[in-house]
Amino acid sequence: MKKRHLLIEFLLIFFFIVLPPVFASKGMPLPGSSLASAAAECVIAFFLQLQHIRAHAFPKRTKKEQFSAAVRGLCWGAVCLGTLMIIFAAVQALSLAAGAGHAAQSPVQFDSAGISAWICMAASLAAGAFFEEVLYRQYLPETVKELAGSGRKAAVWEAELISAAAFALAHRYLGWIAVFNAALCGASLRICREKTGSVYAGAAAHFVYNSTLVLFSVLLEKVV
Repeated sequence: MKKRHLLIEFLLIFFFIVLPPVFASKGMPLPGSSLASAAAECVIAFFLQLQHIRAHAFPKRTKKEQFSAAVRGLCWGAVCLGTLMIIFAAVQALSLAAGAGHAAQSPVQFDSAGISAWICMAASLAAGAFFEEVLYRQYLPETVKELAGSGRKAAVWEAELISAAAFALAHRYLGWIAVFNAALCGASLRICREKTGSVYAGAAAHFVYNSTLVLFSVLLEKVV
């Protein structure tokens, strides 16, 4: 893709997809909050993922290489999930110690009664996890580096800071503690993306993490 076309595509995605969550307020309908928006996220994520695969022309792997990649993905996915849980527990503890309330809230608010509600929740969380990994951990940093010039060392830091800040601020509607929590989790997921060379392990860890937050939120409501 020519650099000018890539810049136009980047600006469209940045202004119409990346920026809206940053300015969202509590109570506003958010991407992934319904099956329709979750489906839209899937379409966008698959488009960006296919574009990434075509642009890099990955060589065909042998079965041994595929097995090694799968094992590496499982290992780093497990490490990433454990790190996300530790970050959540640490930020939650600091928040409660400071008297600020709960550090993180459920990423999806839903009526927990009925199997259909749980199916919709799982679909929304899966779509959201894959969408965010493709957008924030792959598309944004890689595209910014390409536009800024891969030969510039500063371009790497610019790309990482822009994508990390965009992901963290997308959680501003949950409060600044959630922004801090998202910044730490985003860094862990970005490392997972770099170590595995794909977004799939991080997306799986992200999905399990968000699902755990939902279950935690539901259980807390029932206890209280």
